[in-house]
Amino acid sequence: MADDNLQPEPAFPPTGEGALPPHDQVLAAIADPVEARRAAAALGRAGFTDDAIALLGPEDVLRHEREQAASPIARMLAALRDTVSEDGRHAQAYLSEARLGHWILGVHT
Repeated sequence: MADDNLQPEPAFPPTGEGALPPHDQVLAAIADPVEARRAAAALGRAGFTDDAIALLGPEDVLRHEREQAASPIARMLAALRDTVSEDGRHAQAYLSEARLGHWILGVHT
């Protein structure tokens, strides 16, 4: 489950190379992949469309992070984002969850 102390301002799902994340999403880190899939399905049953729901496995999140780290433009934009907002701190929190093997569930509200 998501840490109640986090104020989710997601960097996931990515919205393009180095793009600043949207602020109209709700994110959760879920340890159990079966529960993560159930939560995503429940959001669908509640009326959220497939394109509003993103379920990322830890390997997807970590692969995205490696790709971003390889891009000089993405690194520059991330440094700018971290300077002007708290998004970088929140993105790091979800990246840490992925490193623990947790799934990231996002819903565009």
